Amino acid sequence: MSLLRRQIPNALSLLRLVLTPWLWLLIMHQQFKEAMGLMLLALISDGLDGYLARRWHVESVQGAWLDALADKLMLWSLLILLSVRQFIPWWYSGVLLGRDGMLIMAGWSSRWFCGRRLPMRPNRVGKTAIAAQMLSVLLVLGCVAEGQTLSPSLSGLMVLVVVLSLASLLSYGLSWLRVLKGVEPW
Repeated sequence: MSLLRRQIPNALSLLRLVLTPWLWLLIMHQQFKEAMGLMLLALISDGLDGYLARRWHVESVQGAWLDALADKLMLWSLLILLSVRQFIPWWYSGVLLGRDGMLIMAGWSSRWFCGRRLPMRPNRVGKTAIAAQMLSVLLVLGCVAEGQTLSPSLSGLMVLVVVLSLASLLSYGLSWLRVLKGVEPW
């Protein structure tokens, strides 16, 4: 397998890290359609990096961390910016950021209580929640680009995204309980 092929998935994750400040600049300069296009490119790169890593059998711990970092940095920064700009409600950003904060704190604090960190293996509920969160941000940018406020259907979608995100928090918690009880491998 060529060295280049091994690096393509990580390069796609790095692309998302590079695109994040550009997304911010576009939103700050009210270029919402361009921001939507860049966000769509970022979402495609997110799906493609994982697909290629699995398909080419080049998954790595570093690649998984880089992918998660790129996702979180982009999502967190956009949630904060869109809330500050009053395009999305603070409760929405607060729940999504709080969910991620709880997962990170639980994972890191387990080192002190258990002697090592709990595994942060992505699961389907978590992956679906992140995809739904990203999609909701993309749809908010679409509304803003058209000069509209949040529609009732988009507000309803946000509620569903919150429910899904909280369900993923519960899913990770239950998985960690199984690990702590010795039912699943550490």
